[in-house]
Amino acid sequence: MLVMLVILVAETKLRFSQLFACEVCNKTVMLQELINDNGIELLTITETWLREGDDAVVAELCSPGFVPLTRNRPQHMGSRGGDLAIIISKEIPVEVTIIAETTHETFEALTVKVNGKRRLLIVLIYRPPPNPKNNYTTARFLDEIDEYLTSLFIQHRNDIIICGDFNLHWNCQNDSHVETFRNLLDTLDMSQHTNKPTHQICNTLDLLITIRDASERVRNVHVDDVAISDHSLITFTSRRIQQQSVLKKCRKLKRMNMSDFTTILVRNLSALIQDCMNTQQLENLVYQYNQAMKSSLDTHVPITEIRLKEEVQ
Repeated sequence: MLVMLVILVAETKLRFSQLFACEVCNKTVMLQELINDNGIELLTITETWLREGDDAVVAELCSPGFVPLTRNRPQHMGSRGGDLAIIISKEIPVEVTIIAETTHETFEALTVKVNGKRRLLIVLIYRPPPNPKNNYTTARFLDEIDEYLTSLFIQHRNDIIICGDFNLHWNCQNDSHVETFRNLLDTLDMSQHTNKPTHQICNTLDLLITIRDASERVRNVHVDDVAISDHSLITFTSRRIQQQSVLKKCRKLKRMNMSDFTTILVRNLSALIQDCMNTQQLENLVYQYNQAMKSSLDTHVPITEIRLKEEVQ
């Protein structure tokens, strides 16, 4: 099983995709074609089934100019299945780092921080379906995911995109577990954006979640069968983080010769008319002081313009 989150850079937008499939070892060619044919820049994968020593498979997954970020399945979840990965283009003009995750009992998570003036957190989640062998219960998962999402909400607020296979039938509104999860998202002021079934038996298992105030991060959601697995491909667009130059005015005070500045400031202040018998004279004295200070600063540390890079969403 595999889930992908894809970032395709356009002029003003990012195009994301998410796909659930079955292990990557026998699908490297298909996934490379998907990356190359669609201009994908960031691909997130769950259920890679990769293990230590699978370097050749990882290399096959990565087209030239891409690097892998991986997280292995916790040992308590068993040896078969699981594992998370992100395949990311070196051309993305931002710093991307993996955030250390606490081990969760009922789900796997990989969190990547895209650093800029406004940081974006991409959170990939895979929840194995409960079965008699793993003894995972949906109630326990809901407790854990409640704690996890609440922590994300408190720490990162609107700079989050959460995606993955939650193995909850989101479309079944009368399901008590789904209702509990929906109520959790409402409490955290979060929105879920997948609007069609994502599985061949018509259930919505793969979710896209953001803070409601940042719903513009996920637009134009599409669900399409790409014949890679029994799950559909989910695509959407998100506003791109761009850099623009901003001019700001400043004085380089650290470079000022304090002795020379003090000398000229004393000279300028000595010329003030210091009579202060009424409000008008007080206002005049304050004005003279400000002008003396400005003149002294202009002499030694004149205002200069500097160009800064600023991210725009």
